[in-house]
Amino acid sequence: MHSIHRQVAAQGSEEIVRLRDELLAYPGVPSRWKAADTMLEMPPLVAMELRNGDLSMAFFGMVTMFATPRDVALQHLKIECFFPADAATEQTARRLAAPQPIAV
Repeated sequence: MHSIHRQVAAQGSEEIVRLRDELLAYPGVPSRWKAADTMLEMPPLVAMELRNGDLSMAFFGMVTMFATPRDVALQHLKIECFFPADAATEQTARRLAAPQPIAV
């Protein structure tokens, strides 16, 4: 949410504002996320945990941006990558990504 608040402040585009508002409308969103914390710095890694029933997977993410692009097309380009944060997540991700045989 911190990143979204920063994008709203920097760009103010309707799409980013709509995304922020949609995310904040989800049930259970902490009230502290509703306002930008200007003193909070972005950490170099972002942790994320996904759960569905008994399945739990932990990832850390990194965002790469071009700080001073010389091309307008690169100005808003961001590359976000997620990596398994533990061995169990890596094994599960490999299993889920493996090709599945097609039943004929």
